[in-house]
Amino acid sequence: MSTPGSTGPARLGAGLGARLGVRVKAFGAFWFDFVIGDDWRVAALVAAGLLVTHLLARTVSFPVWWVMPLAVLVALPTSLWRAVRASRRG
Repeated sequence: MSTPGSTGPARLGAGLGARLGVRVKAFGAFWFDFVIGDDWRVAALVAAGLLVTHLLARTVSFPVWWVMPLAVLVALPTSLWRAVRASRRG
């Protein structure tokens, strides 16, 4: 058993767990920022496009590859419009 001032196995294991927790939190924050980014609405539209593509692919007999480009054609101008409008406000 380790005493409070020692560097025995129990003490070293506690530091490892804390460092691992910090790294897991940083990893999650990176992916959240990467996926959501500046506009959560674009991420939501992409997720909705993926869901619609999945549902259509399971129910219809024709190709549904066109759903995602359509989602991008809606998301990109909408996001740009919001960004320009926000920058003009100051």
